[in-house]
Amino acid sequence: MVFEQILGHEKIIDSLKEAFNKGKMASVYLFVGADSIGKKTVAINFAKFINCRSQTNKPCEACIPCKKIEQNNSPDLELIEPSGKANRIGIDVIRQIKKEASLKPFENNYRVFIIDSAQTLTQEAANSFLKILEEAPVGNVFILISSQINRMLPTIISRC
Repeated sequence: MVFEQILGHEKIIDSLKEAFNKGKMASVYLFVGADSIGKKTVAINFAKFINCRSQTNKPCEACIPCKKIEQNNSPDLELIEPSGKANRIGIDVIRQIKKEASLKPFENNYRVFIIDSAQTLTQEAANSFLKILEEAPVGNVFILISSQINRMLPTIISRC
């Protein structure tokens, strides 16, 4: 799916593209809204966009990074979702993210971490995650997705 096929997010997509094209891309983004409105789709396509090898100002869908990200087969894309009995994102997951974020991207310009349902971070995980967000290593982009921003730590929100 290309940006043009994602309906209802045109202003957000234009802002993301403009920030990237001007070299003013943030290292941390927070996508907030109701469930099933396309936040994750925008995040995945943004990952393709910033790693795409074509010069078309949109994901080309044909280069190796675009294809691997679309198939969730890129070593530079991590999609983190709640798991376990409690359906939460725990401290062990954040420790693994910290370890991976300290490394350079394997194949692309950027390593992208998409944290879906970021409001499910445990207190311990959220506090640990703050350290990454405050000093995000170069070459990493973090995209937090939430439908319940009121359940997130204000300190995390302020870093996005």
